[in-house]
Amino acid sequence: MLRPAVERITRELSPDHSRRLLATVDGALAGWLLLRRGAHPLAAHCGVLNDVQTHVRFRGAGVGAAMMRHAQGVARDEILMSPAL
Repeated sequence: MLRPAVERITRELSPDHSRRLLATVDGALAGWLLLRRGAHPLAAHCGVLNDVQTHVRFRGAGVGAAMMRHAQGVARDEILMSPAL
């Protein structure tokens, strides 16, 4: 059931306007999220976070909060470096 959803999400990713950010703890996948930015130059400054997931084993350990802080930095840095702006 999970595999079709992951495959659909992966097909929709584009290196020009989306990122999948992964969090690991001691080499184990602890969480992930999708960071997307508008594909059109007039919307390139808009970002959206989707599908924030934390593995059950790591819930309550701050993984989600750390991913959100990291995503904010990635989004800020990519917007500042965007050729569309």
